[in-house]
Amino acid sequence: MKTSTFILTLMCFGLSYGLKAQDLEVISASGEYVESAGGSLSYTVGEVVIETVESGTNDLTQGFQQENIFVLNVITYNNDFEVSVFPNPTTDFVNVQSSTNSTLQIYDAAGKLVRTQNVNETDKIEMGNFERGMYQLVFTKDQNQLKTVKVLVQ
Repeated sequence: MKTSTFILTLMCFGLSYGLKAQDLEVISASGEYVESAGGSLSYTVGEVVIETVESGTNDLTQGFQQENIFVLNVITYNNDFEVSVFPNPTTDFVNVQSSTNSTLQIYDAAGKLVRTQNVNETDKIEMGNFERGMYQLVFTKDQNQLKTVKVLVQ
């Protein structure tokens, strides 16, 4: 047992040393990274196949986290806002009960804005003329997104 553990540890250090030249980072469900003055050890579970595609100055390595991360958008929700939308699924309308008046934007599955309207704390939204499919109801107030609710129109 001790010999197997030693060999496994030695193999891990050898693999880590060989991959260090590539300086790869990965997002994984399980794994560990340990660093000390003598070196580092990084392992993950589940990285079976890795492919790199290059095009001009762009490189894409599937499975590995790239060093540069760009945040495109941050949505901060108002945690005090509460809303109930029913019935869901629906065929012709939904009732909206919320903690405050707000603006409602309805988007179809393709992300196209279908309707914008003001809603009261208790309101009825007609959806009978909508095509069948999934819609996102986005509640906003003062240009701040409060909550998003998905509704299925049958």
